[in-house]
Amino acid sequence: MAITRLELSAVQDHGWSWKRCIPHGGHQMSLNIAAGLGLGGNESYPDVFQPYSGFPNGTLVRDSIVTLPDLPGIGFEGESDLYTNMRDLAHRTPSARVNGRPRAGHPRLMR
Repeated sequence: MAITRLELSAVQDHGWSWKRCIPHGGHQMSLNIAAGLGLGGNESYPDVFQPYSGFPNGTLVRDSIVTLPDLPGIGFEGESDLYTNMRDLAHRTPSARVNGRPRAGHPRLMR
């Protein structure tokens, strides 16, 4: 999803409110982007496309509305299954070495 404030300004210039923009995606990052930009909502699939969909652990859905917890990150850190999946993917990054030497800051070197 590539919504920028410039694109949202163009929407507003044509008489539309940002509240009418509801991103498609159904994943954690688009939910946080919608909340952060003050958009009208977000398409979410809490029980589909696991572990990439759903809401942070402990989030309640009331009348089709969720309140996001105040957590750092880009959206998946509060959902333990997704966080574990992303962490494991980062640890499987193909190369921890550059020119035969350990690459600085590589997850495999930070254990």
